[in-house]
Amino acid sequence: MSHRDSLIKKYKELSKPMDIMNVGFVGNVGSVGKLVESTGAVVSTSGAYTYYKWESSGTLTVAGYNIEMMLIGGGGSKGGYAGGGGGGGRKTHISGYTPSSTNAISVTVAGGGGTSSYDGNSAGGGGGGGDGTNGGSTGQGGGLHAGGTGGGDYNSGGGGGGAGGAGGNGYTGNRYNGGTGGSGTSSSPFPLGTVGAGGRGGSRYNIGASGSGYGGGRGGGNWNWSGYGGSSGNAGVVMMRVIL
Repeated sequence: MSHRDSLIKKYKELSKPMDIMNVGFVGNVGSVGKLVESTGAVVSTSGAYTYYKWESSGTLTVAGYNIEMMLIGGGGSKGGYAGGGGGGGRKTHISGYTPSSTNAISVTVAGGGGTSSYDGNSAGGGGGGGDGTNGGSTGQGGGLHAGGTGGGDYNSGGGGGGAGGAGGNGYTGNRYNGGTGGSGTSSSPFPLGTVGAGGRGGSRYNIGASGSGYGGGRGGGNWNWSGYGGSSGNAGVVMMRVIL
C-alpha cells in the first residue's frame, strides 16, 4: 500500500459517524456537546428525569442542559438546661437553572446548622436553641419562621422554628413538655420527604424530640447532666434533576 493510500484509509476511518460521536465526551451524553457528570452523588432515574443526590459534598458538571435543584440546610443545635429546640434548615428550590460554567462546580452539603450551596445558590442552616439559665429559653428560627419563646423560670423551652411553620412557645408551670417544634415543609417534586422540621423545646425533666428528616433541628435539653446544649441537628442534602 502506498503512503498516499494509507493516508486516505485513515481519513475514511476517522470519518465514520460512530467515531465522530465518541470523540471528547464522557458521562451522560444526550447529543453532541451536551453533558451531565457528577462526583459524590447517588444517581437514579424516574420517568423522564435523571436525579442526582448528594448527602456529602461533591461536584456537578453540566453542559447544554437546564437543571432543577433543591438545597436543604442543616438543622440547628439544641439549647441546654430546659433549652430551646434547634431551628430546621432552610429549603431553596430553583427550576430552569443554567449553571454559570460548563466546568465542574462544587456541591456543598451542610452538616448540622450549616449552609448547603451550589453555584452561588444556598440554603441556610437553622439557628441553635438558647440555653435556659433560669428555666425555659427561646428556640431559634429555621427557614422563614421564628422559634417559640421560653416558658420562664425552671419551666420549658420554646420549640425551634421550622421551614414550614413557627415553633411553639414553652409552657409556664409545665416542667415536662417544651414548646412544639415548627413544622417542616414538603420536598415535592423531589423524593426527600418532609424537610426542615424544628426541634421541640426541652423541659426540666424531659429532652425535646428532634425534628425528623433532612435539616431537622435538635430537640432542647433537660435540666440535668444530660441536658447540655450544642448537639447538632440533622445534616442537609442537595438534589438535582434533569431530562437527558
